[in-house]
Amino acid sequence: MVLYGMYILVVSMHIMRNCTHMKTVTMVLALMMSTLMVISQITESPELVKVETKDSNEFVGAILDESDVKIVLSTEMFDEITIRKEVIVKIRPVDKSKLVGDEFWDDNLQSTRYLWKPNGYGLRKGEGYYQNIWVLYNQVSYGFTNYFSVSAGIIPVFLFAEDIFGPVWLIPKLSLPIKKDVVNVAAGAFIGTVAGESETGFGIVFSTLTIGDRSNNCSIGIGWGYSEGEWADRPMLNISGMHRVSAKGYLLTENYYLSLLGEDIAILSAGYRHMSKKVGIDFGLYVPLYKGVNRLFGVPVVGVTIPFTG
Repeated sequence: MVLYGMYILVVSMHIMRNCTHMKTVTMVLALMMSTLMVISQITESPELVKVETKDSNEFVGAILDESDVKIVLSTEMFDEITIRKEVIVKIRPVDKSKLVGDEFWDDNLQSTRYLWKPNGYGLRKGEGYYQNIWVLYNQVSYGFTNYFSVSAGIIPVFLFAEDIFGPVWLIPKLSLPIKKDVVNVAAGAFIGTVAGESETGFGIVFSTLTIGDRSNNCSIGIGWGYSEGEWADRPMLNISGMHRVSAKGYLLTENYYLSLLGEDIAILSAGYRHMSKKVGIDFGLYVPLYKGVNRLFGVPVVGVTIPFTG
């Protein structure tokens, strides 16, 4: 069809060079415009949609036919597939930039943090998640606006000790885009205490700069810690990163340099996140480095995250 269109254009130009009447010129121009419109309609790629069904399956493709009871979808994997509308939960348009080969890479539902450390991106309004690390660390985070979120957490020591309730904390966080999906900054505070105990306040005031999009980025941050009303002598520095390797897989790293009890300590880490629509699982290993260490050792981390909207 494209070759045919080019042929029509060439013939039309030849006619125009030889014609002398305005009426003929007008007819030729009309022929050229209609030909270009036909070519445009034929070559334009169809709109892609994502169909979610009640059994949690997802199909991405173009709708070939639709009736009151079914749709016919053209997909890369199954060619043509017919889906009854009674089993469809949702149909939504697909951003073609999220297609990698024939695979659809959906939004990163855990784009605001690495293994633990927050980055420059914030939860969108109405987004939230519950995070658990090694059963004891429990935290709920929620986005009140596109730029402000709050996390609240607890380590329930009271389950094992009668006299101590356990540490509790709040983390307010403000996130601002400098250049959308390219450069983001964030500032916040980790404000904690041991419930039921006096003079046990602790926390960190932090800021971070993130370069990259929500799935592939690196962050440089600084934090100033305090405990029982006294601030640390020096700030804590960190460098972290995230790289998406598949539709559901991410490589993670977060690394710290800090001073603790007069000792300079570097903490390196590497991890992997498997993220589905309903749950995310983090696997990581932290390796502390300090003066006088005789041999390397690592502290494993396993976490579960459940996203929600509200």
